[in-house]
Amino acid sequence: MKKVFILFIVLSIVSCKNTNNNEIIAFMIDKKARPLPPPPPINDTTTTVISKKVMDSLFKIKLKVAVYPKLDDLSKASLKHKLSDRYNKIFKDSILKPISIDLNGIYSNKGHNIILADTTEVKKSKDFKDFDQLFWFSNFYFSEDKQRVLFSLGISRSRLAGSSALYVLKKEENTWVTEYFKNLEIW
Repeated sequence: MKKVFILFIVLSIVSCKNTNNNEIIAFMIDKKARPLPPPPPINDTTTTVISKKVMDSLFKIKLKVAVYPKLDDLSKASLKHKLSDRYNKIFKDSILKPISIDLNGIYSNKGHNIILADTTEVKKSKDFKDFDQLFWFSNFYFSEDKQRVLFSLGISRSRLAGSSALYVLKKEENTWVTEYFKNLEIW
């Protein structure tokens, strides 16, 4: 009985650790996974505004989102110039010890279908055939009080169309909110 109790405690701690990371990934996917808007009419030269009805229908579309299975580390030297002094102080110790992430069991509160990307298929073609968007994350770097997390996120629709940014999320009232971001690249 004692062994079962200890096993339960260990599993609870491990599952809470992964759930926190999965919450962050789910938050970012739900925030950034969007379908492309419809193209403008062919013979219309005026600026077209998307109607509320079309916008609402776009938000109801569920995408097939792939998450790149390999996470990279952020180098302390490259971050020094990309973060303000405030964030460099907050994350100075955590950059040396990233939190690895288990990418299994990721979910979407908006109903997007999330899969792990097949890296060999991604490299074969410039267009993605098996999914709509590809998300890749760096490892997560938590502040000492675990109320902030630093990571980079790249999002692309093909190998030739995407962007990456540096994010700092802050936990407020038990939910994550974006506190800081800085665009890194657009291609």
